[in-house]
Amino acid sequence: MKFEKVYRRIAIAIMMLPFTLVRIANLGYGELYFILFFIREIPKKKYSILKNDFIFSKFWLVFIPLSFLGFLNNIYFSNQTGTIEGAVFDFLSYLIVFFSLYTLENYIKRNNINILFLLEKIFVYSARAFIFLLVVNMFSKTFMGFNLDYEGRFVPLAKNLHQTAMYLSPLPFIGVLLLKNMKVSIKKATILIYIGFFVYMIFLTQSFKAIFGLTFSFFLYILIITYKSFKKKGRRFLLLSITTFLLLVFIIFNQYIAEMAVNYFNEYDYKGGRLFLYGEAIELIKDSPLLGHGPGSHIWDDLDSKFHDTHLTFLTVMLQGGVFSLITFVIFIKKITRVYYKDAAIISSFMPILMYIFGGDILRKLPTWIILLLLYYFIKNKEQKTNEIETN
Repeated sequence: MKFEKVYRRIAIAIMMLPFTLVRIANLGYGELYFILFFIREIPKKKYSILKNDFIFSKFWLVFIPLSFLGFLNNIYFSNQTGTIEGAVFDFLSYLIVFFSLYTLENYIKRNNINILFLLEKIFVYSARAFIFLLVVNMFSKTFMGFNLDYEGRFVPLAKNLHQTAMYLSPLPFIGVLLLKNMKVSIKKATILIYIGFFVYMIFLTQSFKAIFGLTFSFFLYILIITYKSFKKKGRRFLLLSITTFLLLVFIIFNQYIAEMAVNYFNEYDYKGGRLFLYGEAIELIKDSPLLGHGPGSHIWDDLDSKFHDTHLTFLTVMLQGGVFSLITFVIFIKKITRVYYKDAAIISSFMPILMYIFGGDILRKLPTWIILLLLYYFIKNKEQKTNEIETN
């Protein structure tokens, strides 16, 4: 295969991204690879972001300048919050995400690449790496001096449990996507085993968002497959039955559902302080709704005397880049969701990430953005090939 070596290198780089402890000056192998990948691609043909369906690059092309305006506003005109160091860290992280996504969108546009093969390599390499670390963790809490768990949770080589959980959460249904497109029985059996390990490891992280997202994805996948198997009249009856069932569940278990919602937002990582963060973020947004306050953490907490992130992507986007950034982000999420819905396995892979968008922050999470991009272009390329066959 012409690009097989490149696929493997990209897959290894993505697999290394969640291992945030294995870094020098906030840069790990994954980040360095994509920086070098971008530099290597500079002399090659470039496609205009505005003239092409580079939906991922377009969002960042809008958000980064707007957040920079927010930074200037925060420094010179607004009540200054956050630190210069925090702003620089976020800004550089956003640039790495932007250039990585733009490079990949160009690469996909210029070359007829096999995205399914690339997804398979990411899935398999990640499975092998995480299973190896899981086995090591059975005998030791460290590997080469780096922690493998966080307060009893499986968080290998990472600073935060969500860096592991967010990366793992879409992988089981990426495995389902691979199963649907594979013909070799041995490979299918291997993928199925890896799916089981990923599900097990997600539960070991004890991340409520990842576990809830995975559970929701399972029922969503069954629902979509069932829905698409019915004819038009049957689909209406199915939707009516499901709506009635959900209403009954909500009426009977409303107190338990409310507790789950509270747990979702007040998860363990900030001692139940999510409502405090959201409230403070809204107050800061009121101070500068149009321009925002720029990159960085802006919420001051007297308890530990430092600034914190909002831990909610929509709030972060508006707090840093203002209302126009939020509108751009909402449009972006709406567009990719419409594309993902065309494949049951892909929309199910997206759901855990969507849970993190509503209850966490994905802006600096490069591996999450790359996975979202590859899933999106898998469907778009598949549609393009289908149209070409029908035209010919």
